[in-house]
Amino acid sequence: MKTLLVTGAAGRLGRAVCAAAAGRYRVVGFDQAACAPAEHVRPVAGDLRDPEALARAAEGCDAIVHTGALLDRFIGKRPRSEFFETNVTGTDHVFQAALAHGIRTVVFSSSTEVYGTRWEDFGATVIDESHPIAPQTIYALTKFLGEGIAQSYAARHGIRSACLRYMTFNDKPPESMKTGLVARYLWARDAAEANLACVESEGFEHEVFLVGPETPLTKADVVEAVWNPQAVLERHWPGSVALLARAGVKVGPNELYPVVSIAKARRMLGWKPAYTFADYLRHAAAALNEQAA
Repeated sequence: MKTLLVTGAAGRLGRAVCAAAAGRYRVVGFDQAACAPAEHVRPVAGDLRDPEALARAAEGCDAIVHTGALLDRFIGKRPRSEFFETNVTGTDHVFQAALAHGIRTVVFSSSTEVYGTRWEDFGATVIDESHPIAPQTIYALTKFLGEGIAQSYAARHGIRSACLRYMTFNDKPPESMKTGLVARYLWARDAAEANLACVESEGFEHEVFLVGPETPLTKADVVEAVWNPQAVLERHWPGSVALLARAGVKVGPNELYPVVSIAKARRMLGWKPAYTFADYLRHAAAALNEQAA
């Protein structure tokens, strides 16, 4: 069984990757905080800013899933220099550890914030990997620079790298995301599976992949959804508007955009989310039927 080094293993995504790896990989869970104990996970306390600690943790590993970062919620609370030290220099340390131990695959957690920070910055459109980059915060900038580091190591040293630009993911029960599953939200377990799909795929040397919910919405749909979201929902999920009303779920005027295309991840990785808005509708219908029984 192969061994993964998972950085940020105590974080939301790191925990999900560790859980998804059970029965498939041994895991070295690297984090400043302690990881939850698990039979297949060996927790290692360490800081991304410490290259020696990362090098020790990487010894004997076959691939690295790099989810660790100083997150956007710390903007204004931590100095800008700490974002660079953790997210940029720390990412370089990850790739140096891979290089030192002959690890050929690194999966880097980026963000759709490289395109903009607020949903309004994206606009009512469908985005793919070629969408213009416009990082507006220190966090987004460091994620974009991290992608550049990954590309550099792939070109210079032959380390296969995948950069995953996520929409928002949630580690709560997936049904809690409700209409967010149409365009904006993703179950953390599905984001974790995208990471493992990158580890297991041999079809690329360096690629960027968008990771978001599976949705049939087109650009015309999301433009219409700004003023008539109910019509768009009913077109693609007949009966959903009445069901949502019965479940007490309101659909706001600006909830169904932006949409990201996951076509590249589906084509190259064979990945798609396991939990979709259609699954939520089935869950809501079952809950209502149970209440009525």
